[in-house]
Amino acid sequence: MLNLRLTGVSTSLILIATLIGGSEGFALAPKPEGGVAFKPPNLDAPDNTTDGGTRGEVLFSPTNRGAPDNTTDGGTRGEVLFTPTERSAPDNTTDGGSRGDSQLPDDLQLLVPPTVMPLTLSEKPTFFAYIPHLPAQAVKFTLYRHDADQLVDEQLIHEVQIPMPERAGIVRFTLPDDQRIALEPNQLYHWYVSLVLDPQDASGNIVAESWVKRLSAEDPVVLGLNQSPSPDYAQAGLWYEALAQQVQTHQFIVDPSQSPASCMQGDNLDDWSRFLQSVELCNVVAAPLLN
Repeated sequence: MLNLRLTGVSTSLILIATLIGGSEGFALAPKPEGGVAFKPPNLDAPDNTTDGGTRGEVLFSPTNRGAPDNTTDGGTRGEVLFTPTERSAPDNTTDGGSRGDSQLPDDLQLLVPPTVMPLTLSEKPTFFAYIPHLPAQAVKFTLYRHDADQLVDEQLIHEVQIPMPERAGIVRFTLPDDQRIALEPNQLYHWYVSLVLDPQDASGNIVAESWVKRLSAEDPVVLGLNQSPSPDYAQAGLWYEALAQQVQTHQFIVDPSQSPASCMQGDNLDDWSRFLQSVELCNVVAAPLLN
């Protein structure tokens, strides 16, 4: 059964800075409507973290940065452990869902850890989302700068719309080669992926949201990586770098042995399956990469 979370979002307009046709200006524009209501992350203490299991070579296990409720068992024999740094935890995540007779889910899902703030070193990280096979018109990616202490808490940085893929799979979103569209150090950003069902009625869009924070050069995580001849992004808890690395090395071919069920059970897993298992993303393990 199709399991879509459609939640209304305020239709009030906010003043945002937009980049149009290579020039800067101010305009009134709405936040993405539908899907997931806006809730800022808890910047003080994460509610919980991801259980990474005890056997994977490519796991995501939180680094203790304060007083989180839980920590992750990063495995007992792994060489590449993904350790999400517990800076802040988004309050909600996307329900991936699954279809009884298929290995691909029916729901829009962002490839992010469920309860920790995804971090990056890059000013232009790559974002990934699983796009289901639905009768939508387009897919829209939107990136906002988030400043909770400002009168206008979210400023539009970038927006792009692509045609709806003809089949379900993973889509990557990259930022353009424009220095004005770059993440600033120690800055929090909010990103959305929307499935546009009706271009004339945004309230019906299916929307998923997540976060990204770029670390500064002085951050202990960055300093530690700079001292290593071969930086381990997974162990350092840098989600966007670790995910991009996994996508680059994984061969997206049909492999019946790497199914959502086997991923969750943890039997004879490849690196991609172990990596997804550690962040509760097994439902997209069989999804192809579409771009």
